[in-house]
Amino acid sequence: LPLALAPWAPRLGVVLAAVAVLMVGIRLMGEWLARTHPAPPAPTPAPVPVVKAVPGVAPEDLPQVLPAVAFQAGIPNDVVAAIRAAVAMVTPGAHRIVRVVPARPQGPSVEWMMQVWSMEGRRQIYSSHNPR
Repeated sequence: LPLALAPWAPRLGVVLAAVAVLMVGIRLMGEWLARTHPAPPAPTPAPVPVVKAVPGVAPEDLPQVLPAVAFQAGIPNDVVAAIRAAVAMVTPGAHRIVRVVPARPQGPSVEWMMQVWSMEGRRQIYSSHNPR
């Protein structure tokens, strides 16, 4: 049976035309919204925190922090200052902090989850048997 002779063929053209009109309408609406609602200005990065003197370490010995490092990670300036001081105390020589990322809590391991499943299986098996 040719596709053009199918009973639903005329309705398919109407549906496809409606979808095309809808797509063009959405695009035009998006362009209009983009013209009438400009994007907000980009936020300015926070200044590099000033670290007070650490006993036994000169300020020029503290590691440098790139200005956008703490701003992009959303880490407060006092935390970045503490990280700089810790790096200066622990490692000798000059360093530069390139990236600071917040730690993610680690989820349960696969081994632990498999152990829980095996314990549940054993519990069901042993509970189904009648002890003698």
